[in-house]
Amino acid sequence: MPDIDELARRYLASWNESDPAVRRALVDALWTDDARYADPIVSAEGRPAIEDVMATAQRRFPGLVYRLAAKVDAHHHAARLTWELAPPGGPAVIIGLAVLITERDRLHRVYGFLDPVPVPFPVSVSTAVPATALATDPHRNPSPGAER
Repeated sequence: MPDIDELARRYLASWNESDPAVRRALVDALWTDDARYADPIVSAEGRPAIEDVMATAQRRFPGLVYRLAAKVDAHHHAARLTWELAPPGGPAVIIGLAVLITERDRLHRVYGFLDPVPVPFPVSVSTAVPATALATDPHRNPSPGAER
């Protein structure tokens, strides 16, 4: 297991990096070639897709920063990291938990959990559909048995 505190610091730094070239270098150094990231909003396979998720977060939450919210807990090749997204020095807007799975001292899989989930709730990075639109437009409601 790599130095988990350093890994957590680098992970959050990559989410906070606004320069695309620097962020891409951070992602390339931190994640395995076949890395995957998933949270309730998006799923990404491969470093370019993961970097795109981070770039989208930068655009969606300008002026907010990711910061460590609790001590990182780890065993074997897994760690849990509690983080906050907040204005610098301000209260958290979103609190999250990331389960980091490492391989060869790099991130291999990350599973994220959010509390509260930001609204509107996008379906994917490329197609953001507000949850209210799904609830009020039966033609966009993907649930089984929805009238068309």
